[in-house]
Amino acid sequence: MITEEENHKAKYGKIGERPQPSAEEMDVQRQKNIAYEYLCHLEEAKMWIEACIEESLPEVTEMEEVLRNGVILAKLAHFMSNETVPLRRIYDSDMSRYESRGLHFKHTDNINLFLKALNQVGFPSIFYPETTDIYDRKNIPRCIYCIHALSLYLFKLGKAPLIQDLYGKLTFTDEQINAMRKELAKYGIQMPAFGKIGGILANQLPVDEAALHAAVIAINEAIEQSIPEQTIKALHNPAAHLDHVDDDCAEIYQLVLYDAKHMKSEGAKNRSLDPDYVADVYDELLTQAEIQGLVQQSNGQRALSYVRSSVGREDKDALLAALRNRCLSLKDVLSDNTSEYLRSLSSIVDNEDFDRDSIQKVLVLVNNESCRMAKLETFVAQLNTSLINEDVTMLEKSFSNALLFLPKIYLEASALYLQELSSARQEKNADLEFDEIFGGLQVLSAVAQVNKSIESKNVDELYGSLMAEDVHIVGVAADCVNDYLKELRSRKNGKYLSHSDIQQAVNSVNKRIFSEAKRIEAVHRINNAIDAGVVAGTLSALQNPHIQLEDVDSKQAFHYQRLLACAKLGKAKTLGEESAELWYEEIARTIDLANSHANEVIKMSAAISVANVAIDERDEDTLIKSLSNPVLCLKTIPETCITTCLEALEIERKDNVRKATVGEIGSGWTMNRTRDGNFKFFSNVYTGEYLWERRKDMLKDKAILTRDQISKCIEHVLSQHDRYAMFKANVSSVIAIQSIFRRYQARKRYVELRAAIKIQESAAVKIQAFVRAHWMRNDYRTLMNSNKPPLAVVRKFVHLLEQSHVDYAEEIELQRLRQQLVSDIRTNQALEADLDQMDVKIGLLIRNRTSLQDVIKHHKSLKRYTQENQAKGIKSLHKTSRDRLEAYQHLFYLLQTQPSYLARLVFELPPTTSSKLLESSVLTLFNYGSNPREEYLLLKLYESALKEEIRSKIGVMSDIISGNPLVIKMIVSLNREAKGQEALRNLLQPLVTSIVDSNDLDINTNPCDIYKSWINENESATGKPSPLPYEVDSITALQYDYVRDKISENVNALQVITDKVLNAILASPHQLPYAMRYMAKVLRHALHERFPEALEKDVLKVLGNLVYYRYINSAIVAPDAFNIIQVPASSGLKPTQRKNLGSVAKMLQFIASNKGFGGEHSAHLTPLNSYIMQAHVRFKQYLVDVCDVESLENYYNIDEWTDVTLLSKPIIYISIQEMIDIHKLLMQHESHITDGADDPLHEILEELGDIPTPEEVAGHDEESRSVGRTEISLTLCKKNVDLLMDDTISDARTLFLRTKRLTVDVLRCQNYGSSLLQVLLSPTTSEEEKLYQVVIARRQRLDRDAERRGASLVRHKSTLTDARLPLEVIKTKIINNLRELEKQQLVSEADDFQAMVTSIANDIRSQRVHRARRRNELTRVRMTIDRLAAKRAFSEEQVNFYTQYIKTCLDKQQAVPRKQRKLLKTKKNQSIKYSAAKLREKGVVLEIEGLPHNQFKNVQFEIKAADQPGVFDISAKFMGVDMDKVQLTIDDLLQQQYEGVAKMNMFDKAYINVNLLIFLLNKKFYGK
Repeated sequence: MITEEENHKAKYGKIGERPQPSAEEMDVQRQKNIAYEYLCHLEEAKMWIEACIEESLPEVTEMEEVLRNGVILAKLAHFMSNETVPLRRIYDSDMSRYESRGLHFKHTDNINLFLKALNQVGFPSIFYPETTDIYDRKNIPRCIYCIHALSLYLFKLGKAPLIQDLYGKLTFTDEQINAMRKELAKYGIQMPAFGKIGGILANQLPVDEAALHAAVIAINEAIEQSIPEQTIKALHNPAAHLDHVDDDCAEIYQLVLYDAKHMKSEGAKNRSLDPDYVADVYDELLTQAEIQGLVQQSNGQRALSYVRSSVGREDKDALLAALRNRCLSLKDVLSDNTSEYLRSLSSIVDNEDFDRDSIQKVLVLVNNESCRMAKLETFVAQLNTSLINEDVTMLEKSFSNALLFLPKIYLEASALYLQELSSARQEKNADLEFDEIFGGLQVLSAVAQVNKSIESKNVDELYGSLMAEDVHIVGVAADCVNDYLKELRSRKNGKYLSHSDIQQAVNSVNKRIFSEAKRIEAVHRINNAIDAGVVAGTLSALQNPHIQLEDVDSKQAFHYQRLLACAKLGKAKTLGEESAELWYEEIARTIDLANSHANEVIKMSAAISVANVAIDERDEDTLIKSLSNPVLCLKTIPETCITTCLEALEIERKDNVRKATVGEIGSGWTMNRTRDGNFKFFSNVYTGEYLWERRKDMLKDKAILTRDQISKCIEHVLSQHDRYAMFKANVSSVIAIQSIFRRYQARKRYVELRAAIKIQESAAVKIQAFVRAHWMRNDYRTLMNSNKPPLAVVRKFVHLLEQSHVDYAEEIELQRLRQQLVSDIRTNQALEADLDQMDVKIGLLIRNRTSLQDVIKHHKSLKRYTQENQAKGIKSLHKTSRDRLEAYQHLFYLLQTQPSYLARLVFELPPTTSSKLLESSVLTLFNYGSNPREEYLLLKLYESALKEEIRSKIGVMSDIISGNPLVIKMIVSLNREAKGQEALRNLLQPLVTSIVDSNDLDINTNPCDIYKSWINENESATGKPSPLPYEVDSITALQYDYVRDKISENVNALQVITDKVLNAILASPHQLPYAMRYMAKVLRHALHERFPEALEKDVLKVLGNLVYYRYINSAIVAPDAFNIIQVPASSGLKPTQRKNLGSVAKMLQFIASNKGFGGEHSAHLTPLNSYIMQAHVRFKQYLVDVCDVESLENYYNIDEWTDVTLLSKPIIYISIQEMIDIHKLLMQHESHITDGADDPLHEILEELGDIPTPEEVAGHDEESRSVGRTEISLTLCKKNVDLLMDDTISDARTLFLRTKRLTVDVLRCQNYGSSLLQVLLSPTTSEEEKLYQVVIARRQRLDRDAERRGASLVRHKSTLTDARLPLEVIKTKIINNLRELEKQQLVSEADDFQAMVTSIANDIRSQRVHRARRRNELTRVRMTIDRLAAKRAFSEEQVNFYTQYIKTCLDKQQAVPRKQRKLLKTKKNQSIKYSAAKLREKGVVLEIEGLPHNQFKNVQFEIKAADQPGVFDISAKFMGVDMDKVQLTIDDLLQQQYEGVAKMNMFDKAYINVNLLIFLLNKKFYGK
């Protein structure tokens, strides 16, 4: 075992084994020793406090900080004197406020409580710390010193254990010791002498110090001799001033004192190993306080042993005497409770923690229980007496005397208590015990609460009281509370209901509601059965006893099903709801109708049977009687027609028999219809049976006439009879009419013949013209509507495909405007970016006092943007750059037409990088969607990216609302440009203007604001201070009528304005940009695919977030920022106007998300919730209408072959740097976005090779920063397309399109041939060849005219090559192409190449649409350019505003006296030099990789101001040798500081503190 001395030597070594430490190292070691000793004292104090307050404390390294809130000290004060410091007075006792918000000034109250408790226990004030020593952490060691002294003082009094001496027994890390050493250095104080606490306490006694000192030394000497008699004699020395020394404990004193003295000597021995240790006489001797404390401790242990022995012997007298022993200092020891003391102590006497405190707790518990039982006995006796006497007043008095032991009592229900408790006592036939009374009162109080709730008519309160655990009411349902209230109020009648009355009422309501619920459930089952269409199921549902339907006949099941289904369908059509259900009354009426039909069927069957029998028997009387039955609804037969009718019926019957086949005679079955004619039924005339549906084995009896046949015969007989009677009565008139009609017809024929002869010649001409027009119309209809129009029809309209002068002019103008549009967008974006940077520069100027010259320099750069209308692109490139640019043309064409590449690339990049990629380079690649083709391709990209993002990035649907998905953000950004911005302006400008221009409008729904405004108005009007408080909460403010009226008025105004805006939005889904509507449709379908089980309402909420919150809402909240309304740059919207717009926007947002008002702060707005719910239903339909748009292909009239048919190739305008950035990203992520080595993108990237520099791309030899910003136009084309190919074309679709173009030229020049093959095989005449050359010459003339005007269209080279070939060669080429296309199964000779003819017809059909779209695009682009000009003007106005601001700053700067003026620029060529060690002391240099700190003195930094303002050259030397050099700008440093960068890497080795470097530069170069 290693002794302390050996351990010490092992740590420090021997003299001579190592070099003598320097004075500085010895001083550091001394400080470390002090820090270690202080950490030991902290741990000692921590362990002692934990033993006192019985709580765990933080680690020793956190003790100082935790002590500042005083909570631990206050709890220690409670331990010392619980009467002086009760726990309830401790502020933030659980330290929750401290942990969440830090220190509060009220924490000083805890420290003051601690000082107050010290004074209360008589602790010497010499040890007291100051409040600021603890709270402000000015001298925490003083507090620890006080705690050590307090522990010794309390130990002397026997109130606390003795603090331990842990010096040399604890181990701390070097980091902990160094940290504490630095903390102690901050205090700048002398460490208290912890070892002299005992002596100081002894000096505080009012005695002779020398005598006391001598007595204490004598006691220590006696202890060393280990003779108990001498030790007890020394303890009795009056000069020692020791109390409670018991001779019987001499041996105990000797052992305890000897052990304590030995431990103290060991501790002193440990301290002696410290070189800085200064010995003290009491380091190894026990002080007077320690001796007194050990004597008290020994006496206490002896008294505890007496208690244990008396408890073990169950000796009450001995126990009482032991408890009253003064050494234990126990309070409130009562002789009457000795038995209970003995019983309670016997259960804990064997515990290890059995001590004085545990005994005191037992005494308190037993005394309190004894007092409680006495009071309860008095209460029980008094209550039983009141029950016997039926005295309500005495009962109430007994309750008042025992409220602490009873449940809540309602004195107004005393009669109820008296009645029920008296009944309970009578049933028991004896006095009630307390437990019986308590349980009864719990139930009766709950019953009284129910009665109280009934009287208040509060449904929620009634439900709560009925559901209370103590009321014991079963079967309570939450949705029946209103019915319970009605039933209970009807039974109450001014009296208190008992428990049984309440239970009976609840049971009665439940029974009634259960019956109604069962009936409702049965109705639902009937509706479900009707929908299922199963007759048996419907019959079973109708026979449910809960539905209580009468006369449900199973024989009518099929008819029930049929009638109920018809009734349900009719109700659904009437209400316009497919899910409409039949109600009970409607079902009952339908059943009654079906039963009436059944009765009607029985009667009708009987009447038909009688009629057929009468026909067989030729019984006219019986026939007339049966046919007169009203159930048959037949016409009355006159007596003169009876025989004729009978004969007609016999003939009809014989015809049926003659036409009948085997088995159709004798079955007796007939089919008839009900009287209303709506339903068929089948009846048997022989058996009387009837059915509503036909059985498979049922055969109709043709020998039996049905009602329809009988009715038809009778009507025919009666009509013949009536006609004969009419003609017989009007014979002469009939003859006259016939004569007149014949004469009219003869004259008409004569007149027509004469007229035709007279106008024959001119009519023939007109007929011919009509026929030709008719043929042309037929041809046009055939062309437009036929799926396979014939060649003859297509040839007549093929001239429409030729381009006119107007078409060329429009194409050229559109191409020029697109270039201007892209240039203007770039100019505005650059201007806005520099304006934002100007804001930052001015902010840095104000905060960091940066150089005004730098700001002016940036301003000059900004001014150049406002003077340049568009960037000038490079006109010509070198040969190598040209080759590279052609490869870039292939690359960008592929990226445009294959959106999957960019969609994958976006999600491979970090969020910030991907956002910048979409915002700059990708939008440039698509020309910001400036024409239909590029807008179509951009939307295809967004569609692919959105689907990919939802599939891979969205876990739950709410992520789209709560997060900020990249594609969603870019969709909104795209639709805020050009058309989208115009759409927003057209929609919102009138609405926003009406709100902004309403000067009297002030929508304020904040009760506190309205209340304060009211106070201010009253004080301004009266000139007197208001008696009302100024600061109130919203609940208090709403108590005033003025505030409530004002809020009601504002809420109504808010609803009216919101409804106006909402109606305008809902009425115009078509005004939203197509791109926004289409992407909403894509989002809806993507969400349904990703979350197939999601409800439509949840999907519509996400759509509402996109369409309204992200797109429309911002424009309403900040219309000036989104160019909805024009506001001057020097002013802005007023706060009231913004608040009004914000209130309307918030309401619309709640409507879109179906969110209502509620909670503590918006409860007064709940009247708007009903309106919000109604409006949300309309808003959902609006979102459905928004998504109802046609596909991209139909809207833009674009298909996969469109690019090849364009007159001009697609052109983009892009800077060289953007090209290189896109190239770099594709190279970095090629493996993730391509499908392998055969991928087209992989081939193009290999062809491009390494990433070039801007100078290499532009073909410049010298390096220039402006090269990267140079804009060039790229004419995009597809890779691997041979533009000069003749006969062999690998791409079948391209070949198809080229062949189609050549075919059109041939058809224009040749007018014969019924099929395409016949046209191509026929020889070419000279006239046809000349006509073909005229067509080609006209086309070339148009190109030359366009070139002379300075704007030509870019044509495919293959078009120019084919134009030089003769027509006969063209035909041969077409035939070869068709053969090749036939191999690709694109055309077929079997149908005369009809696919080619049909494709030409489709082009003719869409030509008009293409011209209309081009004109619309011209208009749109011009409007966009105008708006960009207006926006640029607004930005220039802001530039002027900033110019005036900077000029003002310069004027103020010049107004300062010269001697006091700060330097605004660095002193030219000034330089400063520092060693790395010096810069490390200043905190500028943090560390240098690979270089220890003691070598920093060999590194020298030189900082020199460059000629350019704000630029510094920093060079580093090691041992005088130049190592590295770097150039820094003050702007870059300020920007890093602005972005929160704490340290930077310089020379790739040195880590520099940014803030301190700026401070050094300001101080040395700027005079700050």
